[in-house]
Amino acid sequence: MFRFMGAAGALLLSAVASAAALNVNTADSEALTALDGVGSVIAERIVAERDAGGPYESAEGMADRVDGLGSTFVESNAEAMRFSTAAEN
Repeated sequence: MFRFMGAAGALLLSAVASAAALNVNTADSEALTALDGVGSVIAERIVAERDAGGPYESAEGMADRVDGLGSTFVESNAEAMRFSTAAEN
């Protein structure tokens, strides 16, 4: 079915996926546990580092700042995250 959608359909699917992605700059620790490889301890680290160092700009930047996150996390969650500030939602 999807191969017949063309460019407009692909753009729509991309927009829907982006809207469904978790905004890590506004998510609480419970919501962050929905990400692959993130349990309650890592989720609390993500929130604590965000509170101390400001919003994240990218998955790579977040992995650099939060102990316990690395390239596997970035690869596994690239499509599941977005990095808007509260004003940009």
